[in-house]
Amino acid sequence: MYRMFPLVCLTLLLLSSCKRPIEKDLDDENDRNASFISNKPGSWWVYGVSDGTVNKRVATGEDSLMQERTFDYYELIDTVTGNTVPEYFAKNQEYMLMLIDIDGERKNYGLMVVYKENAQVGDSWMNTGNFTFSGVPIQGKIEGTVESINGTKTIGDHTFTQVSVIHNELKAKLVGSPAYTNCGTARIWFAQGIGVIKSEYDFQIGSFLDREYSDSLLSYHLQP
Repeated sequence: MYRMFPLVCLTLLLLSSCKRPIEKDLDDENDRNASFISNKPGSWWVYGVSDGTVNKRVATGEDSLMQERTFDYYELIDTVTGNTVPEYFAKNQEYMLMLIDIDGERKNYGLMVVYKENAQVGDSWMNTGNFTFSGVPIQGKIEGTVESINGTKTIGDHTFTQVSVIHNELKAKLVGSPAYTNCGTARIWFAQGIGVIKSEYDFQIGSFLDREYSDSLLSYHLQP
């Protein structure tokens, strides 16, 4: 069964004085002529999930207008149940952006940076926003930092090269509350020319959620 919890947690976004707001660096329009991952129909990526699920991300070659910007449209398919979840990726300046479904109902989406071009170790940013989770208004923030660049990562019998690792610190608070609560971390491995090859999440969000999750790329095909 497809698990929505990392999509919920990765969208906890709000302001931090020590990180530059990503909104200040973005153009009003996404770059429709470039992408960090293949958007050609027939390209796909298969991921093994820690709960035993196997998901397949498929490039459709279509685009979609979301939050007043045009995104490449993908689908994430549970290979057992056939359940399909829409996904949205785009390039804007040096950032690869992904829209994340906040509550799994496909009504509220948050913006997340998955990869930064020409990144240096220590580069950092943060995303901002408010959302409602289970009817409760939440303010949150995710602070991203480039942990490593140009590395290698072995998954199974395959070693990926030119791998960057993004480390995310997540915090949240109820609207009107003076203090943030730490609610976990997320790490994303991104291989240039391929895409996301591994993700690890460890979240504790009050009474809403307490769970660990990870997935790894099992196979992929990039349409020439």
